[in-house]
Amino acid sequence: MVLQDLLDNLATGEFANLSLANSTVGSIKEEAYPRIIRAINRSLLEIYKRFLLKEKKVYLVQQTGLYRYYLRTQYLGYSGATTIQAYLLDHTDELFQEDVIRILNITDSDGLYVDINPPHPGIEQTYFRTPQFDTLDLTTTETENTFTVSYQAGYPKIVITEEFDPETLKLYYPPFIEDALCNHVASLLIKGKTTKASEGEGYASNTFAAKYEMACLKLVELGLVEEVYFQNNRFERNGFI
Repeated sequence: MVLQDLLDNLATGEFANLSLANSTVGSIKEEAYPRIIRAINRSLLEIYKRFLLKEKKVYLVQQTGLYRYYLRTQYLGYSGATTIQAYLLDHTDELFQEDVIRILNITDSDGLYVDINPPHPGIEQTYFRTPQFDTLDLTTTETENTFTVSYQAGYPKIVITEEFDPETLKLYYPPFIEDALCNHVASLLIKGKTTKASEGEGYASNTFAAKYEMACLKLVELGLVEEVYFQNNRFERNGFI
């Protein structure tokens, strides 16, 4: 689908009775694009935080004398030419876009899992600590290791540029999250307004925020999304480690 499809769905649905939409043609007013795109970006981030919809990987090449590594695009290097200021490498067929939500796991050059934030690490154990969501502190006695960092990724931010065209800008999120997405966007833009669009009709269950929660619950009940639970620095997916 393209962005225009999402905007049209909002215009004829959640925004039907609002000034954001042009009721005569069932579309979003162009002057409302910046406000709505900001809300869409926030809503996509919220849903991609809540559910594991995208998992990506990036290579981290150990550098002599360096213990703190940032998962940020400014530290991207090139295969065979990494440095203390460029130690990340794109994974095969996957570009790193500084889209880290949380780190899931890390493996070493031999494909073995490396502990993250172990409570009682061994003297010569290789492990990572996470002082920030996109920062890794490495402790190891080994050298020349290349780690594979798997992480929960967010959806790329939609940006309005001079070439911005909703009719050609493709969206690649799973179609089954659209009900939750539209309700979350509406909850951001309509909160506090008393309209027949449902936000403010007197019942908490009628608000778009409540409808968003119900839509998310339905996704879980149908088994369409995967929730991730973190405990003791390991993660479980639907009951399986």
